[in-house]
Amino acid sequence: MAESESQPPLHNEIDAIPPESEANSKDPVPPDQPPIVAEAMPTPPPKKKTCTCRPDQTPWWKTLIEVIAAGCGVALVIITFYYTKAAYRQAHASETAATAAANAVGVASRTLTETQRSNQAQELANHASFQATVDNFQREERAYVFADSRFINISKDPAQTLPESLEVDAQWENSGTTPTSGLVMAGSYEYLPSKLPPNFAFPDLGNEADKGPHHALLGPRANLVGSRVSIPFSLEEDLADGKIHLYMWGWARYRDTFLDTKPHITKYCWEVWIHRVSGARPGPDVLQSGTTYCPTHNCYDDECKV
Repeated sequence: MAESESQPPLHNEIDAIPPESEANSKDPVPPDQPPIVAEAMPTPPPKKKTCTCRPDQTPWWKTLIEVIAAGCGVALVIITFYYTKAAYRQAHASETAATAAANAVGVASRTLTETQRSNQAQELANHASFQATVDNFQREERAYVFADSRFINISKDPAQTLPESLEVDAQWENSGTTPTSGLVMAGSYEYLPSKLPPNFAFPDLGNEADKGPHHALLGPRANLVGSRVSIPFSLEEDLADGKIHLYMWGWARYRDTFLDTKPHITKYCWEVWIHRVSGARPGPDVLQSGTTYCPTHNCYDDECKV
């Protein structure tokens, strides 16, 4: 019994709450005061669970290999970078060299073109100089054929007081230093009652030396008779009195002895005149003779209308 009395009661004591009537009567609460609410403590944050991980179990040699592999990769990247940079520089240098080579080729091509033009110009100049030298030599050495007149008084009178006739020759002369080649010549004459008409045709009538055009050879510094006319004394008187007029004409065609040279031609026309000279000496009047060039048919080469 005593043991049961010393033990605490099985249930806690509960304060009895008096009825509202009693409460109101004992401690009246003013109606304006808010009710008192007990503050609740915040819930503490949950604790994170921690665990202890086991240490890395990778062998050291494997780690070493991985480090070495990583280093090799970095080295490979660096080497590739430098090789790429070197290749770029090499490509740039090659491009620069190609550009320089192209420029050099262009310069060489222009130089070659200018050299060829210069050589062609020099060749043309040399050819022109050589041709000029040849032309000058040919002009100096070629045959030059021209006509000249010669008068001969022929007399059969023993006293030689009066000539029986007057002979006039048309003489061809070569003043060049080389002979002619393929020389063809002709000479004619005619007595006319008046002066030579402007439209005279100069036909090949022949003469006392030849009857028409004929071939001949005329050497350097040489001459030969191309045509001849004998004037009787009776006609000399008529010529001196102006009753008739005597004309002589002719032509000569020839080439040089040089190759590839153009043909040459010379034409002539003279009027044979006779004048009286009185008082030169006692006795009959003296007759003087000569020639005068006609207005036309006196030319050579390009001046002549063949």
